[in-house]
Amino acid sequence: MDIEYNNYLSGEIYRVDKTKDGYAITLMLRADKIWQNELRFPLLQRFYSDKLECPENKIMVGVYNYEQGKHEFISYDQSTLNDAWEEMTKISELVSAA
Repeated sequence: MDIEYNNYLSGEIYRVDKTKDGYAITLMLRADKIWQNELRFPLLQRFYSDKLECPENKIMVGVYNYEQGKHEFISYDQSTLNDAWEEMTKISELVSAA
């Protein structure tokens, strides 16, 4: 993902699935009850919305918990997506200034 100040984010996605209304983006994780609070998930939702030309509210992001054998998904609201992008931009600016 190309971000501000000539920085890039990268990572590995386990699955991208077409759903009835949009897409589901899945990462693999062990048991983690707070994954929804991680900055990367709303950023992934926005990135895949752009990449797949699909409205942000039609993208679900989540995890496959391989210890419990279950999927969990969330679709973040516009405010959360904007806040995540702003936070990522600030971090990118700090990294570039260092």
